[in-house]
Amino acid sequence: ERKSSTGFNKVVLKGFDLTDGVAEIGGIFIGDHLVFMNGMPVGAGCLLMEGTPRPELKEVLNRLKDSTLYPMGLTFARPAKDTNRWNGASSIDIDTAETFCITANTPDQLGIEIGLGRDKDSIVVNNVFAVKGQYQEKLTSGESSYLGHAIESIDGQVVPSYTSASMVSQVIEKKWSDSGRVEILFCDDEGREWVRKLSKESSE
Repeated sequence: ERKSSTGFNKVVLKGFDLTDGVAEIGGIFIGDHLVFMNGMPVGAGCLLMEGTPRPELKEVLNRLKDSTLYPMGLTFARPAKDTNRWNGASSIDIDTAETFCITANTPDQLGIEIGLGRDKDSIVVNNVFAVKGQYQEKLTSGESSYLGHAIESIDGQVVPSYTSASMVSQVIEKKWSDSGRVEILFCDDEGREWVRKLSKESSE
């Protein structure tokens, strides 16, 4: 929050928090096996389809990074619940494993790192991490930066001068939760003040 030149309270965009990636939201854990990519078997998934060429890790990584292949559906396998996944076994029983499917629209939404498992033919999740959220993607994708800009209105409703940053955050979260969309109008107060001064000087 900050005071404008007119003395009114303004809520400004200070920065962004990272959010859970598609993998974490979809319940993917470290140690899960990647078995299919857009229907193509990889790693332990090749055990289900005899004679299928087994893609190397480098090829799998390149496909995960290739934005032209998205939206991408990924299938992961996890040892059955009655199996101790940390018992030192080098492979997974793909026939009894639990499977989890996720879909990502872009590579940046995934939020996972993969590598070779203890069995050199398996590909597993090595790390799960937070990613940029949709707000951050939208507001940082162009040439202009919205950081430091005041929030003027939310879905056409002007933000009152008495509103706090926490109140604005709650309103945005509720509207997003209710409808899956929210329209935010930002204002560059410094730019607006510069225009006002320029206009005043030119009229004198």
